[in-house]
Amino acid sequence: MSLKGSPQQGFVLVATLVFITAMLLAAGFFAAKVEKARSLAALSQSRSDHMVAMHNTLQDMLYRLTRVRPSLYGLGPSAKQAIRLDGRLYLDDNAIRVRLQDQGGLLSLRFVDRVRLGRLLALKGVPLEAQSVLLDSLEDYIDENDLRRLNGAEADDYRASGLPPPANRPIRSVHELKQVFGWAAQAPLWQDPRTLDLFTVSRVTGINPNAAPWEILATMPFVDEAIARRLIAYREDTPLTQGIMGRLTGMHAEQMQFLIFPFPSGNYRLTLSCACALPPRSYNIRLTPFGDQAPWVLEGIRYATRGPDQPQQTLIPLSEAIESQTIQTRPFSP
Repeated sequence: MSLKGSPQQGFVLVATLVFITAMLLAAGFFAAKVEKARSLAALSQSRSDHMVAMHNTLQDMLYRLTRVRPSLYGLGPSAKQAIRLDGRLYLDDNAIRVRLQDQGGLLSLRFVDRVRLGRLLALKGVPLEAQSVLLDSLEDYIDENDLRRLNGAEADDYRASGLPPPANRPIRSVHELKQVFGWAAQAPLWQDPRTLDLFTVSRVTGINPNAAPWEILATMPFVDEAIARRLIAYREDTPLTQGIMGRLTGMHAEQMQFLIFPFPSGNYRLTLSCACALPPRSYNIRLTPFGDQAPWVLEGIRYATRGPDQPQQTLIPLSEAIESQTIQTRPFSP
């Protein structure tokens, strides 16, 4: 009896092996597809959950801005109970990171203060010969005429550099500053990713010293970096007033009259972020307590320029400030 199989049996065996291999490959392919779809669905669900959490935090902060009485400490009555308005980092119960900045503590681009802006440029390492070019170009960018200042730039200069022409109107976003002739090319100015966060386009004048970063404090007379940092340390427990500022810096009352406004301005920048794939979002909020439609106006929404929060930064639980705040329940009336 022969032990050799027929050629037909060999063909069937090979075909069976090929079929099984194909099925295994197909099963593996579909399993990978299913796993990828599950991962994408989980990522989409996570993004949706974080977007809902951000929206809830935004609404909660808007409510508190309109209902909690501000003070020299910030949003609340005391050092321990107030949400500080200097952009420090808080963490709410939904794991959303919150920064609230009084825009009165920033440098407004609505009104070009050449002295203070020049001091800030110097702090950022911009050479003296370049400062007048940046200042003149900024004023040429926002004025309504086409007359070129001595060191400024008008449409022909922009065209020669391949840039859009000047807007000839007030700047509407801090990002627009990089569109002004010469500003984007100043590398020392942008080495710090926080540079744009020092500016605002809101209609604020003067400085709220209880909310200003040290760079903005250092644009005042008699104030350098060392004094500015001492002022920030001092205001942790005791709010800065004109009297205290005069004693600590040597400024005269006349110098502070139209410069120092230690109370919150009613114009805020709220920045929300999370430990997720969503980019941080920044909201410009102007309180309008006697408005016809709402007690606030969102004047602009943008992606924040601040980089990722460093791991060593302290995350202050937002509940530590808001749990003891007294909500003002008196309704707004025109």
